[in-house]
Amino acid sequence: MKTEFASPERLNKSDLAVQTEAIKRDSVLGQMLDAMPNIILVLNRQRQVVFANQVLLDHFNITSIDEFVGLRPGEILNCIHSAENEAGCGTTEFCRECGAANAILNSQKNGADIQECRIIQNESLEALDLRINATRFKVSEEEFTIFAVTDISNEKRREVLEQLFFHDVLNAANGMIGYTELLRIVDQDQVPGVADQLMTMHDR
Repeated sequence: MKTEFASPERLNKSDLAVQTEAIKRDSVLGQMLDAMPNIILVLNRQRQVVFANQVLLDHFNITSIDEFVGLRPGEILNCIHSAENEAGCGTTEFCRECGAANAILNSQKNGADIQECRIIQNESLEALDLRINATRFKVSEEEFTIFAVTDISNEKRREVLEQLFFHDVLNAANGMIGYTELLRIVDQDQVPGVADQLMTMHDR
């Protein structure tokens, strides 16, 4: 299978089952993941899901992680690019700029990474703004990645509104400064007109 970014390799079902059982046997880890308020996935070196916390099960209204085992994050989140290549999530040219894919790869190399990403969902074209915390850890001497998802859509919308607000404030302030400068140089009989314009801007 071809790839334009990350490795396309996947483990087969039997190997995935062994990894899933290894995670399930660690009851402390399972309890810790279930205590987290956001969606947590446990990924293997091939970026496939082998375990997830209760928040994910509740979000998708399912009772077992089995139907998601072997998938990659973008395939679960229905990313518009996840089915473009036969190899799936992480293997298209668009994945080079994906914060989720890069966070996973960087955590595998460096131990941990935090990145933001925007996922456009297939069919609905709805945008998900997410912050991804990826952390490498070991179970039975095998490396995995804890992939924590935080929805920051509201935070991003607030940032846009703040930028628009400050843009309007700066425009108004610059306009008032301009009219104030005019008051200093116009003829005396023109002052009332400039003052009226200044008051109009003030009333806005």
